[in-house]
Amino acid sequence: MNIAIIFAGGSGTRMKTHGLPKQFLKIEGKTIIVKTLENFEINKQIDKIYIACKEDWIDYLKEEIEQSGIKKVAKIVKGGESGQDSIFNALYAAYEENPKDSIVLIHDGVRPFISQELINQNIEDVKKYGTSITVTPCFETAIQSSNGELVEEVPNRSEMYTAQAPQCFRLGQIVEVHQKVRQTEKGYDGAVDSCNLMRNNGYPVHMTMGPRNNIKVTTPTDYYLIQALYKYKKDEYRSENELNKIIEEDINHILDNPINFKKLENSTVLITGASGMIGTYLLYTLAILNDLRSLNIKIVALVRDRNKITEYLKNRDDIIVLEQDVCDRINYDDKVDYIIHAASPASPKIMKDAPVDTLMANTLGTYNTLKLAKKSNAKSYVFISSREVYGEPYEWQEEFKEDTYGFIDPLLPRSCYPEGKRAAENMCVTFREQYGVNAKIVRPAHTYGPGMSIHDGRVQADFLKNVVEHQNILMKSTGESLRTYTYIRDVVAGIFFVLLEADDIAYNVADEQAKITIKGLAELLVGLYPERKLKVEMKIEENQKGVAPFKLGTINSEKIRALGWKPTITIEEGFRRTVEYIESNQAKEGK
Repeated sequence: MNIAIIFAGGSGTRMKTHGLPKQFLKIEGKTIIVKTLENFEINKQIDKIYIACKEDWIDYLKEEIEQSGIKKVAKIVKGGESGQDSIFNALYAAYEENPKDSIVLIHDGVRPFISQELINQNIEDVKKYGTSITVTPCFETAIQSSNGELVEEVPNRSEMYTAQAPQCFRLGQIVEVHQKVRQTEKGYDGAVDSCNLMRNNGYPVHMTMGPRNNIKVTTPTDYYLIQALYKYKKDEYRSENELNKIIEEDINHILDNPINFKKLENSTVLITGASGMIGTYLLYTLAILNDLRSLNIKIVALVRDRNKITEYLKNRDDIIVLEQDVCDRINYDDKVDYIIHAASPASPKIMKDAPVDTLMANTLGTYNTLKLAKKSNAKSYVFISSREVYGEPYEWQEEFKEDTYGFIDPLLPRSCYPEGKRAAENMCVTFREQYGVNAKIVRPAHTYGPGMSIHDGRVQADFLKNVVEHQNILMKSTGESLRTYTYIRDVVAGIFFVLLEADDIAYNVADEQAKITIKGLAELLVGLYPERKLKVEMKIEENQKGVAPFKLGTINSEKIRALGWKPTITIEEGFRRTVEYIESNQAKEGK
């Protein structure tokens, strides 16, 4: 068990904040204490957080923590008369509830620039040495003077270090030392920090080197410095993680559509499946609307793994990450104005191996997001469905409009995907009818583009993997099935048309000019790169389990075209851009 002990009992006297404790000053719209806590919240090795806070400010701190989505705080206790009293109160609260051999990291609530590397290194050093105190070498000459007037000694700078935080120990040992000191007549007099206490009671303390920017906010100068550091970090991060040229061009095309994005101004938009291809493009669009048009959109990104959010979108102040399964109650209690439910497995591998999970993401996930839409009285809700709801066409059907359907065998495990989508669509209809939720449905054609995985088992992914790896394309079927492919930027534009401009409930989004058979797609991709001398080879497999059973996959998009939507790119150019993106990403990652 690894536990963060945060003491936040400072008064702000030296900060001249007129009664506001310094830990509640704001940086980039968040209080310093929340900025500090977030570093421990996202660290995978930290299990719990205990906080000591000035008693009069505990309720305010609880509100700040709740609004920030911090979940690891186990308890907030009142601070003591001194810093060491506050630390003891938090330590003892942890001591009563956790194993005594737990590692505790004692950290200032006003030291927000602590890095993940420093947290991890301190934990490793306690495991290795038993104790750890963060230090940084002295870069200035230290002078010793007892009267403050005359220099009495100039210590050797190479032997001098400045103590920082965190200071880390085994829970049982540090509590035992505190209890022993508290029973003495002198108490904490002369005890500068936890390191001092442990050394005075016979424990050797190991030094862990930390960065100089791990600043404690004590004076107004510190406050200005930390603000400058955050700005520098953000600028440096943005320059290192510039938006990919292809994606930037795509987002600009989306924004050029006749969509009233102004409706999103000062609103909160929740995106589920925000780390997927469609979800990521939705995030890009909203983030760039904030950057270019100052719409002040609060973006809530629901993902199962926050690490899968693309680097460009991490650490943005306008994006709140909810790390959870959409099948669970949505852990967001503030009002939401718009919801786009895009979370769903789309990989044939997952449909084959986890059909129940596939079904649940579409049914339970839709129910949970619709409940949130109802509770928030959301202005608009969009469910991302699929062309697969149409099933296999009957002999007389050549294409599908929004009110025509084919056949789906509900006894096939592979039907978990289309039947789940159908159930979710009906849920949208019933919430709309019974509760007045402005729920709408988008049924995209087969979607491709930057951000798609080339390992998810879909036929276009397999073909792209072959092309970027300079391998012949291997056909596992005769490739007679007919599909309508639509590039990601056109699909995302369609979603925003439905979210902001549509009144009816269901809309196809498809580029009818991009109808092609599976075999035709393979030949198209090979033909795009004649210099690679690739070929299409046939190796038909008998076991087609997990493969979409539909031979005809064309859908009609007249209805959404009436709103002003239209495709903007040919299938040849779309796949060329996709290959270029994948290869540039691989080059960047050194693959």
